Amino acid sequence: MSRPPTVVLIGPPGAGKGTQAGLLAGQGYRHVASGDLLRRHIASGTVLGRSAEPYVRGGALVPDELVAGLVQAGLREHTGQPVVIDGFPKTAPQARRLDRILAAEGRRADLVLLFEASPDVLRRRMLSRGQGRADDTAATVERRLADFARVPVDLTDYYRARGVLRPVRADAAVDAVAAEIGSHLSVRPPARAEPTDPTDHL
Repeated sequence: MSRPPTVVLIGPPGAGKGTQAGLLAGQGYRHVASGDLLRRHIASGTVLGRSAEPYVRGGALVPDELVAGLVQAGLREHTGQPVVIDGFPKTAPQARRLDRILAAEGRRADLVLLFEASPDVLRRRMLSRGQGRADDTAATVERRLADFARVPVDLTDYYRARGVLRPVRADAAVDAVAAEIGSHLSVRPPARAEPTDPTDHL
């Protein structure tokens, strides 16, 4: 039995990852978005949702193990189907954790798309979508840009070493970005053997 394709989207908020994941959903991919999963589990009162809710209410980051649990639960909803993962990982330790989750589910990260856009574009998009999202006020946008506008170098290095990282010019129009992603999907690279990593226990 062949492995179902797994695509991972990384990049700053406002880069259009959710938009492009939605377009991929129209091509048969299932969208596994950590933020959507978090909100759904909190609303449903699941064990994971109840564990994460105090952090969300307090404005704190949800611990990695809870977010990882949400992503794994999302993957299990789509066993055997192509998926696109959005919102996780944001750090190299999270990427290692995700690799372990994917292996446990009979998957691996086949393609990792790095969305790149200028801070001005990110700010404009986030403020624009703030008309429909209460958390995208001017103050929160600036805070999120300060925290997440730059993707950690060790995260991109992690996936580059595995031969699966591909940049995406996310400044472009939606259709142009989708076309670029389509070109990457058509020549999905084979993942390299993982090097020994002394921090894999993290």
